[in-house]
Amino acid sequence: MNPAFIGGMLSLLAMIIAAMIAVLNKKGITQIPLKWHHIFGSIAIIIGIIHALYAILG
Repeated sequence: MNPAFIGGMLSLLAMIIAAMIAVLNKKGITQIPLKWHHIFGSIAIIIGIIHALYAILG
C-alpha cells in the first residue's frame, strides 16, 4: 500500500466523521459533542497535508 493512498483514505474518513457529527448535532442527536467535529476537522486537515506531501515528494 502506498502511504499517499493510506493518507488519502484516512483524511477522507476523518472528513466523513466530522460531517456526520455536524449533521447529527444539527438533528438534535448530541451523543457525540460538537467539539469532536472540530477535532476531526483538524485531524483531516493535518492528514491531508501529510497526504499531499507524500504525493508531491513520493
